[in-house]
Amino acid sequence: MDRNLSLILLVAAAVFLGITFCQKQDRKVRVREAAPAVRAVDRDPAHKVFPVGEAPREKYVLETPEMRVVFNSVGGTIKDIYLKKFVKRAGQDPKNPANWVTLIDHRVFQALDREGRDQGTYIFSFALEDPLGKFNLYSMEGGKALPVEPQQVPWFRENFSEKGVRGVRYKLPLSSGLTLVKEFRFLPGSYHFLLKLTLENDGFDLKGRTLNWPLSLTGASVVPSEPFMQGPDYTILDYYGPPRVIAQRKERVQGGEDKFLSADLVMADGKPNPPMGQRVVASVAGSFNQYIDFAGSYHKFFACLMTPLGRAGRDAVKDVSAFKVPLLYPGMEGLKLKAKPWGQILPRFGLTLRVPEQGKKSDVEFQVYAGPKDVTLWERVPAYKDYYEVYRADLDRQSCFCTIPGVGFFGRLLLTLLRFFHSIAANWGVAIILLTVLVRLLLVPLNFKSQYEMAHYQKRMSKVKPLMDEIRRKYAKNKQKMNQELMKLQKKHKLTPPLMGCLPMFITIPVFFGLFIALRVSFDLRQQPFILWIKDLSMPDMLLRIQEGAVGFADTLVPDYLNVLPILMTLLWWLQQKLMPKSDDPQQKQMQVMMQFMPILFGFMLYNYASGLALYMTVSSLFGIFEARLIKKKVQELAQAESLAPARR
Repeated sequence: MDRNLSLILLVAAAVFLGITFCQKQDRKVRVREAAPAVRAVDRDPAHKVFPVGEAPREKYVLETPEMRVVFNSVGGTIKDIYLKKFVKRAGQDPKNPANWVTLIDHRVFQALDREGRDQGTYIFSFALEDPLGKFNLYSMEGGKALPVEPQQVPWFRENFSEKGVRGVRYKLPLSSGLTLVKEFRFLPGSYHFLLKLTLENDGFDLKGRTLNWPLSLTGASVVPSEPFMQGPDYTILDYYGPPRVIAQRKERVQGGEDKFLSADLVMADGKPNPPMGQRVVASVAGSFNQYIDFAGSYHKFFACLMTPLGRAGRDAVKDVSAFKVPLLYPGMEGLKLKAKPWGQILPRFGLTLRVPEQGKKSDVEFQVYAGPKDVTLWERVPAYKDYYEVYRADLDRQSCFCTIPGVGFFGRLLLTLLRFFHSIAANWGVAIILLTVLVRLLLVPLNFKSQYEMAHYQKRMSKVKPLMDEIRRKYAKNKQKMNQELMKLQKKHKLTPPLMGCLPMFITIPVFFGLFIALRVSFDLRQQPFILWIKDLSMPDMLLRIQEGAVGFADTLVPDYLNVLPILMTLLWWLQQKLMPKSDDPQQKQMQVMMQFMPILFGFMLYNYASGLALYMTVSSLFGIFEARLIKKKVQELAQAESLAPARR
């Protein structure tokens, strides 16, 4: 029996392993054949070798008033993009190229092979891949022809200038008679350029066939360059957050304007990729009645977004996927970084290009936005209007355990008001103060009514309190009976806690979180000074540095900087809670005790947050202290007037 059981278990294990192996193989095949299937092309084996050495391996720099772009002939790709009108830290010299914001930094990306293994090499942006190997590219190494992909070999470069538009064109001629062309056109005075992918047919015989070849176009991952610093300029990557990939779809509407669908977001969470080389962490596909409107990556302040242009461009993009890559920053092991090793994520466009007839060409064109997440700019420039969905997605989809209703609405409303006050005061700190005063003034009637009703409730409670104490003594050993009698007594004397007491708090919560989210994603406050040492309202105020180079427990416990506003905010908020009228109701007492710990908790949570938010909370608490004293005095005067008034008959 034991031998039979062992044999059965052995067979079952073999079957299980066989099924698992087949599933893994099948899963690999499905991933590699995600692109549309095409017919194989017969070629002469003697002409399958692409002469890699003919095109030089070189970099090329193109500059516009807005950006500096560094190209690489390998793959005809972009290595780096520097934004010349933005510096990394407030107060830096904008004329020094070392201070320019690095939107795309090739040194941060570590390339992976098809199975998701680290290659330890740099990855460049806007690379074309041939996922099914239909171009049959080979390079000679050691007397052997080894298969390569378009992004691994150097392309031929051509510079051009047409009517004030400068650009660079990369070509990859294939032995089959086809030529891949990648053209970058830079428009003066804008933060976008045009990217055209062309397939030229100079001598490839289709033999009456119709071929649609799949390609993959890698986008770019936007790099928060500010955190990569040492010494007194050190900032934390966790503050900026990892980059995200967004893909926005539209639905085709017959006879009307196309309708927006939901924007799909994926964040680089810092965790390694899943096993079995599954690099893709999310995928958004189009259909016959839906298409990808735009897709790309962004972080707190900057974005790189790609929009397929025209019907041909929209039809060519079949899907957008996102995949994570590990960080590979030079000397990163020596930096004090709180970055996670898989903190980068890139978009990849799945394309289908039609192979044209001989002497003709087919192409697909993209608009590539590489600039700030400036909502006012997006609203002002018609070509950028669809990117407003990035801002909306940030406000409506908060990075917390749940989505609080109304936060997105209040966030957009408060930012509109904030911009209005800034147009008057010409200082974003003063605008925040004016906004705070306006919000608190709007809540004064609710706060007064709630405290007035609470005062009347407590007055009635004081009259019934001896009866309630008697019930508690009488039924001290029978909690159920005690609660029943207390409820009867409260019902008899109509002792229901006023609902208005909670209403101001429920209104304040979405307002607070709306501003919390708005200040986190708003480009308006970036590097905007207030007064004295507060040079950047989007960063902690950082009066002075406390410690540097600490590791272990000291690094976790001791902050790097002394931030004054969060400490002042905590003290004023705690004092405001202490001045609130005390309730005799046990539940209300318990709630008030809990609320006294809230300022301390939020002080720790918001210590390294934007000083603009700390300024809002500080002014709000200061306003609340004076408001509480005035309301308390007014309620006492009304109560005294009511007690002196003759009773109604």
